[in-house]
Amino acid sequence: MPGILSGRIIFSKEILMKLQQLEFFIAVSETGSLGKAAEQLYTSQPNVSKVIRSLEAELRHPLFERTTRGLKLNSYGKAIYEYASNILTNARMIAHVCSSDSSDIFSVSTYQSTTLARILVKLYSSRKDLKIEHRQGTVEEVIQNVENGTSELGIIYISKKYNQALLNILSQKKLMFRELGTAKACISVGPSSPLYHRTKIPYSELKNLHFVGGIRDYFSGPVFSSETIGIAASDALQADVTTNCNQMVSYLVESTDLVDFGINLITPGSLQEAHNYKLVEVVGSESSMILGYIAEQGHVLSAAGQDFVDLVKELMAAQKH
Repeated sequence: MPGILSGRIIFSKEILMKLQQLEFFIAVSETGSLGKAAEQLYTSQPNVSKVIRSLEAELRHPLFERTTRGLKLNSYGKAIYEYASNILTNARMIAHVCSSDSSDIFSVSTYQSTTLARILVKLYSSRKDLKIEHRQGTVEEVIQNVENGTSELGIIYISKKYNQALLNILSQKKLMFRELGTAKACISVGPSSPLYHRTKIPYSELKNLHFVGGIRDYFSGPVFSSETIGIAASDALQADVTTNCNQMVSYLVESTDLVDFGINLITPGSLQEAHNYKLVEVVGSESSMILGYIAEQGHVLSAAGQDFVDLVKELMAAQKH
């Protein structure tokens, strides 16, 4: 009998299926294309192909047939599609029930940010009866956490160039994006960087720098995947080190000549006093990024969620003065 255990669905002793595999399968089934499914899932086409192949290997049966119009479900795939849809629907319902039963827990996902972490500390200090679950990750991970009910809301920033693409994807997932404002693009530099005493840098100079960045993300991580920040050449910027550890990023910027790309949410005299690095504003095309939160469509923020959003707005307002 099927069961759910540690995020996996067990069908038999021989078949162990991940929910993500079923999500990829559904996307390919509905779009009829690996490429379109990749766009919908904000991942790469090779990754979608790999996941589908692994699912077919576990099932020991092909799911699609190739036609002149793209991929089409075969008879076996059509049967699996119905079951997969029901499984995903039930999994989301379970996540929603678990979330609604934990009204004293504020769950939030954000991009990697020491500033947002400090805001959460401030929130906790003002309401010590509150339990907080905080996750950091890429835009893809933040969206997934909100979609499956792991997080009530997710804070992200995104290039204006990708705003409409984001809205389209969220609409398909019954999610919404609420813009909280814009923040200036910047790089963080340490004493070992020749830019340490600069206040501004044009985009054209970024290609000459050595970066540390987050794990590759279609929308904003690393933002220097170039298309996101408006640089013409797709491989203009390269990361010497990639990590999803915020502390690692800080240590590298403080101790080496590596720089980090991000947005400026720091008010004068706050975070810069606690770290041995400075922010250099990036000027040129698309020098501002949109910051906002993701939530389920029609969702009314909890008291803690609203307080958190208000603190972010407060910080952005102070940053403009």
